[in-house]
Amino acid sequence: LRWTGLGWGAYWVVDLAPDGRYAIVSEASREYLWVLSRKPALTPDDDKAIRSQLQTLGFDLSQLQLHPQSPR
Repeated sequence: LRWTGLGWGAYWVVDLAPDGRYAIVSEASREYLWVLSRKPALTPDDDKAIRSQLQTLGFDLSQLQLHPQSPR
């Protein structure tokens, strides 16, 4: 979709699990945030760690929206 002008931006990997099972991606204004996971659902421990990291980094967790994924 890059030809549409969507998707361009200076995105940052804010955090990455040591084994790459999830990544947190945002940009400088913190207006956008994605938690990307290799599996359809995060483990409770990963969810807790991610939320803690986001709070430490100053993100507003009240704006966090979950989008359940179905397994393939």
